[in-house]
Amino acid sequence: CSSDLWTNTLKREGVPFDTVVTNDANPGSVPLPGLSSTLADGTQVANYEGVVVATSGTEGMSAAQWTALQTFEQKFSVRQLTAYAVPSADYGLNAPSGTASVTTTPLALSLSAGGKAVFPYLNALALDVGSFLYEGTPLPGANLNTLATGPNGSTAVGIYTTPDGRETMFQTFNQNQFLLQSELLRH
Repeated sequence: CSSDLWTNTLKREGVPFDTVVTNDANPGSVPLPGLSSTLADGTQVANYEGVVVATSGTEGMSAAQWTALQTFEQKFSVRQLTAYAVPSADYGLNAPSGTASVTTTPLALSLSAGGKAVFPYLNALALDVGSFLYEGTPLPGANLNTLATGPNGSTAVGIYTTPDGRETMFQTFNQNQFLLQSELLRH
């Protein structure tokens, strides 16, 4: 499970965190933690520096919870990371034009200059056998920084800035504890 991978990574790297596992059978039934606090002088401050979402969409969250999360991210400039995104306008991408299942040999991705800056420790990036990638290309005019490209000019890893200023880093392929790209990109 993607959330377990992130939990293990955050523990290993010494990052404090809270975990919220939503309930698809009863969306909105799991409360979100307090996202912000008010100091004694009345100043509102963020209780979190980032948000990791295991998969795209509002899975298990009510519309009100999703709106509250997005409002929090916008108000406090808190970035989101979506660990497995299905291409959509939510990420500045067209709907998937295809998919790639990596079945026999690793699939090389191309790191852009921006990707090399974000992941300076990577000389190359490939998806391991057992990976699955959605192929989505940038929407015209989208404020999207493609960090790694896949087949047919698809964006495999990117950072999308919404019109209201929220930033989301995303990847359009799966991850698990057996896939090398999972370990390399989570750092």
